[in-house]
Amino acid sequence: EYGATCEQFMPPTSLLLTAALTFVSTVSAIALSTCKASSTWLELPVARSAVRDWIDRNLEPPDLASLVLATPEGYSPADHHPVQLELDSFFSCTTLLGLPYPSFQETALQVPYVRFKNETALVHYQPWAFVNNIWGSSAMLLLGAAHLKAQSAGVGDGGQWVAGEDGGRRYSISLRNGTSGTFQPSNEREASDPLWRAHVGSKHSNELAYSAHLIGHKFQCDEIAWKFANLSVAELTHGSLEIEADPELSPVNLTGDVSELRRSVPGFNAYVVETSFTAYPGCVHA
Repeated sequence: EYGATCEQFMPPTSLLLTAALTFVSTVSAIALSTCKASSTWLELPVARSAVRDWIDRNLEPPDLASLVLATPEGYSPADHHPVQLELDSFFSCTTLLGLPYPSFQETALQVPYVRFKNETALVHYQPWAFVNNIWGSSAMLLLGAAHLKAQSAGVGDGGQWVAGEDGGRRYSISLRNGTSGTFQPSNEREASDPLWRAHVGSKHSNELAYSAHLIGHKFQCDEIAWKFANLSVAELTHGSLEIEADPELSPVNLTGDVSELRRSVPGFNAYVVETSFTAYPGCVHA
């Protein structure tokens, strides 16, 4: 979270591990990478009790009281809280040294409007991410984020998908045959679309991750600096959405066409975005 020395008794393996951890800690204070992103961002209203249960399933007992849902006043439906789904395809990435970093996909489930240990600023908490290759796994490790490497993943057919199983926990998250409206600058959309404006506001908050470490589980704050000044956005008008996952991995199972979900589920929204970002592990800019 956010006499004799021990070193002389440490075996070579422990010394190497300590050096590696020191290097990772140093790197974590610098920008992880800058990537371009072609993404679909969705927001789903989920019963507060289900969101709370999902959060608790992924926390160790000493940390259960660390996170509080700070649902926006007047959020509808009542007794619900938003959950965000990001389907991200990252490309043209560079490392902190300016070297090329391979492309990867990330499918992430996040809870916006969360208060961490009574801090004033809200965060968005990311219990799980699903990636398609080792480069995605490496990025998640540096961000301290719990993640699974999918057995099946891809981009195409107007969407993105991941599927797999880990320790008996099955998951399949997909968007297929997606179509969108006309793209426009983010600030123009914000002026006329309150749902998008709220979505942007939540993305400006820091990201909170939680995962197992060598000793116990730890929270980690990360700044994901989306370049909203250069972001183009369009409403996702159609597309077949499926979320089927173990209760530990998702608080909701949902299947349907985006157009129908928008009509039948108050608070549901979905957008296609083209932008870029820089990731700062450790919230060094916070």
